[in-house]
Amino acid sequence: MIRLQLYRDEGVTWYVLVYPSAAKAKVYRLVDGEYRKVGDFHDEQHDFALSRCRIAFDFARLWQDRRASSF
Repeated sequence: MIRLQLYRDEGVTWYVLVYPSAAKAKVYRLVDGEYRKVGDFHDEQHDFALSRCRIAFDFARLWQDRRASSF
């Protein structure tokens, strides 16, 4: 994956793959120059630690509009 290599070379700390049809996201974190999987998320919350702040992200919010429109 060229994009993954570019992000790693640039030191991008977090890499998130989102699968809308499965309502799932895979989160990876850059550790010692390699991306390591943090986990699969559907309706959980994850805290992303950035250099000067933390972001609490609720993955369930990604799918809210999709669920509401399917009823």
